[in-house]
Amino acid sequence: MHRYLQFPWDKGAANRESYSTQKMFHHIFSLLIGFSALLSIGMTLIFTQILASHEYASTQERLNFLSSNLVDSFDAIENITTEINQNSLLQSALTELDQSGSLTPIQQDTIKRKSATEIHWLLANTQNIDTVFLLTNDQVNINSSGWNDRLRFDHQSIRRLIDQQAPQTRQGQWYFNDNLTQGLFIQNILSAKQLSLRKIGTLVVRVNLNYIASLRRETNVFGTADYFSIKYGQALTTTDPALYAANRHQSAVSGVVNGSHSLLRNLGSKYYTYRRKMTTRNNEFELTYYLLNIHVIQQPLQLLIGFTLLFLLFYLIASLAVKRYLTKLIHPINELVTVMKQFEKSSDIPTLQRLTNKKQTRDQSTEIQALYSSFQRLLNEINELVVKDYQAKLLIQEVEYKFLQAQINPHFLYNTLNSINWLAINNHDQQTAEMITALATLLRGKLSSHDQVHPLDEELTQLHAYVKLQHMRFADRLRYTESIPAECANVSVPQLLLQPLVENAIKYGVEAVNHPVSIHLEIQRVHDKLQVQLFNDGPAYDPPTQAHRHTLHASSTGVGIDNIQTRLHLLYGERASFTISNVPEQGVLIVIKFPVELTTTLTEAL
Repeated sequence: MHRYLQFPWDKGAANRESYSTQKMFHHIFSLLIGFSALLSIGMTLIFTQILASHEYASTQERLNFLSSNLVDSFDAIENITTEINQNSLLQSALTELDQSGSLTPIQQDTIKRKSATEIHWLLANTQNIDTVFLLTNDQVNINSSGWNDRLRFDHQSIRRLIDQQAPQTRQGQWYFNDNLTQGLFIQNILSAKQLSLRKIGTLVVRVNLNYIASLRRETNVFGTADYFSIKYGQALTTTDPALYAANRHQSAVSGVVNGSHSLLRNLGSKYYTYRRKMTTRNNEFELTYYLLNIHVIQQPLQLLIGFTLLFLLFYLIASLAVKRYLTKLIHPINELVTVMKQFEKSSDIPTLQRLTNKKQTRDQSTEIQALYSSFQRLLNEINELVVKDYQAKLLIQEVEYKFLQAQINPHFLYNTLNSINWLAINNHDQQTAEMITALATLLRGKLSSHDQVHPLDEELTQLHAYVKLQHMRFADRLRYTESIPAECANVSVPQLLLQPLVENAIKYGVEAVNHPVSIHLEIQRVHDKLQVQLFNDGPAYDPPTQAHRHTLHASSTGVGIDNIQTRLHLLYGERASFTISNVPEQGVLIVIKFPVELTTTLTEAL
C-alpha cells in the first residue's frame, strides 16, 4: 500500500475556470467598448456624409457655372447667323453675289469691302473667334481673303463638311478637334426676303476653345488628372483623350452614378462623375465631368482617417485599463487556483487547509469568501473520506469497463452542492439554484447505478440535465433538438453514451464560434440495430489523419469519445460501429449502431 494517496486531479481545470471567468468579464467590457465605438463611428460617418454632401454640392455648383459659361459662348457663336439673317446689307450682298454674272469685278469688290466692314462690326463683341468665312453658294468669301478649298479642320476638308449640309437645313453643325482646343461651326444662310428660305450662303466660324482651360481654372475644382467630355450627336470629344481611354470603364455613360452626394456610393469609384445637358439656340450638348473622387472628398476623408486613428488609440488605452482592472478583480480567484493546483496527494490537505484559512481572512467580497469556504469544506470532506474509506477502496479493482466508467462516491460533492444551493437561494439567485439542481440530477444519474446499461429514458434524463446546464451557459448560442420514437424508451443502452457525445459537440462546436450552433439528436431502430445520430452545424471536424471516417480502433477526438468507443467494443465487439464524418458545408455527423437484441438482455447476460 502506498504511504500517500495520489489523486487523479485535473490540475488545469481550475486554471480553465479562472480563465473563463476572466474571459467573460473581458468580453463584457469589450462589448461596452465596442458599442461605444460603433456609436462614435456611426456619428462620425453621419457627420462625414454631411460634410461630403456639402463638398459634392459645392462642386456641382462650380461645374454648373462652367457649363453656363460654355452655353453662353456657344450661343454667341450661333447668334452670328441670326445677326446675318437680320442684316439687310449682308442679305443683299449674298443675293447679288449669288447672281454675280451681271456684276463687274469692281462692283463685286465694292460689295465685298462693305460686307467685310459690316461683319467686322457684327463680331466686335464676340470673343474666341479665330476666323469667320461668309461664303456665297459659289464658295466665294465676301468677308476677307484666306479662303480656299484646301482648308482643313481636324484632318477633314472644310469644303466637304459644307457640302454635307442640306440646302434647306436651318440648324448649324458643330465640329471639335481631339482635345477640345478648336471648334468649327457651319450653318446655312437663308434668304429672308419674302420668307423664301432659299440658301444664299454659308457661315463658317473657326472657334478658339482654349478659353475652356481658363474656365476650368476659375472653377477651382479641376486637377491635372481631371477632364470632361462633350457629346454632340453621335460624336464625343474630351479634353484629355489619353485619360479618357485609360478610364474607359469609368468614362462609359452606362452605370455611372450621376452627381451622387452619397459618400459610400462614391467611395468605390475612382472618379466622381457629373453629367449635364446644355441647350443652345439650335443645338443640344451633353457635358460629362470626371473629377478624381479622392480630391473632391479630401477633407471628409482626412476627418475619417483622423477619427479612426483616434479610436484605435482609445481602444488600446481602454483595453489596457480593462486588463488591469480584470487582473485586480480576478486576483483572489487566481490565488485560490494556485492553492487548488497544489492538491496532488492526501498529505497536501493540511497544508492546503492552512493556506485557505490564511487567504480567507483577507478583506474580500462575499462571493470570493463563499468560494474559499466551499473549497475549505471540500477539503474537509476529502480528508474525512481519505481517512475512513479511500485507501480501502483503492484495493477494490473493477473490471476494465468499471475502470473506464471511473465510478466514484460523490457524497462530498452533494454536500458542497447543497451548501452552494442554499447560498444561491438565500441570495435569491434562482438561476444558480437551477444550475445546481440540474448538476445534482446529472451526477445522481451518472453515479447512482452500478449497471453497465440502463433504459434509454434514464439516459435521456441525464442528457436533459446536462443540456439544461449548457443552455444556462450559452443561452441562444446553443440550439438543441431531438427526435426519438416512443417505442425506443425502454431499450437498454450503455450508460454515459449520449451525454459525452453532446458534450463533445458543445466543446468543439458551440465554444469554438461566436454564432448559434444547432445540435440534433436522432435515435431510431433500423432492422435489428439501434442507430444513434448526432449532428451539429459547427466547425468541421479536423481528423488526425486524412480519412474522415473512423472505426472503433481509430484515433479519438477526446477522452469521452475514446471512452465510448472502447466500451462499445467491450460490450458488442465488431457488431457495433462508431463513425465521425464531415457533412460538406453543413457540419459534423456522428453515427453509432449496435444490436438491439443484445441491449435488451445485456444486463441479465452480464
